[in-house]
Amino acid sequence: MYAEGYFPDAYRIGGMRMHPMTMGHVLLIERVAPAFAPWRATEERIGSGSIMLFVAIVTRAWRDAAAVLERPSWVWRWKADRITRRVNGDPKAAATVEEYLKAQVNIPEAIRWQRDDMAPTGAEMSHALMVTMMQLGATREEALDTPLRLALWDQMFLQEQNGAVSLESEGGAKSEARKKAIEDLERRLACQTKP
Repeated sequence: MYAEGYFPDAYRIGGMRMHPMTMGHVLLIERVAPAFAPWRATEERIGSGSIMLFVAIVTRAWRDAAAVLERPSWVWRWKADRITRRVNGDPKAAATVEEYLKAQVNIPEAIRWQRDDMAPTGAEMSHALMVTMMQLGATREEALDTPLRLALWDQMFLQEQNGAVSLESEGGAKSEARKKAIEDLERRLACQTKP
């Protein structure tokens, strides 16, 4: 599973290739299309009009996406119209987005939290991941270029080393239950997105 962070599967939506989600992508998404932040519930995304913004961000490198969003409004409207037509022409767009997001956050399952009395930090997940990457020696720019999946894996590994969590190996009972829950969710999504 960790290797998939370095060599991810390719995803396409409306014929456009989706890039692996980096921390830079995550911050842009949280800013302009928050319903598509990777840690949001699927139900928040269903029917959201911001799918076009999400696609505009993840179909290019995060720096290029930031530049596109800063262009004059007439340029942005033209690009948005092109993206919308391509996404609307893809009958599997919503399912592709969900599959893509699941792949970006596919990390080891925590089977036991050692410190049940730990208080939440109050920091947003993206902030916590950025700090983790910088604690590991990355500059802010390098942290922004880090694939989300690798940042999550690194954070979970550090938590395991610090004794805060025990991670389940692939194929355990809990991962089988999670797989079944994901399949159930996919079935419900398929029923909701059928024309």
